[in-house]
Amino acid sequence: MAPSCSGGRLVLQAARAVIATFRLLVAAVVGTALACLLLSASVGSLLPVTVHADLLMAPSQVVAGTELQFLDALNADRVANGLTPLNHDAELGAVARWRSEDMVARAYFSHDIGGYMVFQVLKDRGITYQVAGENLAHLYGTKNAAVRAEMALMRSPTHRANVLLVEYTHVGVGVALGPNGSYVFTQLFKRSAL
Repeated sequence: MAPSCSGGRLVLQAARAVIATFRLLVAAVVGTALACLLLSASVGSLLPVTVHADLLMAPSQVVAGTELQFLDALNADRVANGLTPLNHDAELGAVARWRSEDMVARAYFSHDIGGYMVFQVLKDRGITYQVAGENLAHLYGTKNAAVRAEMALMRSPTHRANVLLVEYTHVGVGVALGPNGSYVFTQLFKRSAL
């Protein structure tokens, strides 16, 4: 006879939140996805869980696909406004992904990274620029997440100004999956140093 859980839905919701957080931690350490299983509240039995298809993919696949969509949406907005698309910069992309992952891991959402800004990180990593900028977005839900994040940035005058700044030539984008279906998006812009 299979053990039963009291509190049914509440236990299942709490367990899903714990597993989502645990999945992120394991993925960050070993770079693999967890099997889609739920530990029952009693006797440690395993129960199958129905999960959105995006959550069944390894986080790196979800992140890479979402980052590509985010970059495409950003460049589509630039082209729609008569500007040239920005060149993808892998170094900026690595910093942008780190920024998103750091915000998820430390549960904050800010341009302030504990007393310093991303420009110090760029300097520390030897990334030179004439001008640079950063946009951040945080939202819930997997459906069209990258497009919705870009739309939200374009509705904000200061973020829109960053997306449409003619001086920028390069961009890196980063995405991190947070618990409970949240996403944190980072755009890092620069004009290369002479």
